[in-house]
Amino acid sequence: MNTKQQILKVALELFIQHGYERTSLTDVAERIGITKPAIYYHYKSKEQLYVAVLNQFLDYFEEYFLHFAQNPASTKETVQQMFNSLAETHNIMSTVSGQSVDYDTEVSYYTLMLEGINTCPEMRPRMAEVSTRMINLMSSIVKQGQEAGEVRADVDPDAFAFQLYATIEGAYMVSVFNRNIDLKSLITPMSDNTWRGIQA
Repeated sequence: MNTKQQILKVALELFIQHGYERTSLTDVAERIGITKPAIYYHYKSKEQLYVAVLNQFLDYFEEYFLHFAQNPASTKETVQQMFNSLAETHNIMSTVSGQSVDYDTEVSYYTLMLEGINTCPEMRPRMAEVSTRMINLMSSIVKQGQEAGEVRADVDPDAFAFQLYATIEGAYMVSVFNRNIDLKSLITPMSDNTWRGIQA
């Protein structure tokens, strides 16, 4: 792992632990064992480093979902895979952070993203870009399903794609803040209910 990668990894850890405002570049440098100017060589400011951390997470998230487009399956299987992603979010977070993810870390990830929108307004269009790409991907899959006779012709692909994306995002968010919900046990029933609503 080179210095730039170390900076990103440690910055993510500290931003998750303490938030943007309570994390300084000095904290990052001391945790790694480098000088503050060494950070400035790669990132001109704490805000630029923060944006890099957020973009890294979004890149991993986007890459995970884009494999659906590269590995075509039936529409029903794709819907199931989308819901299965709820069980994979831990792994995505662990991959990005390089450490195990617990309840507090999940909450901190959400806080990190929301804080990013307020702290770095340029992140809002980036986040919108990712969600729009995912919704468009799902819409195109539904259209293909209609052409194949798998999905009813009266289903609005764009509306369904947004509904599915919002359902998955919302389900995960609710499970993060309500630990009484056994999300894994609900994945298959949610997927089946969704599929029955659009199948031809």
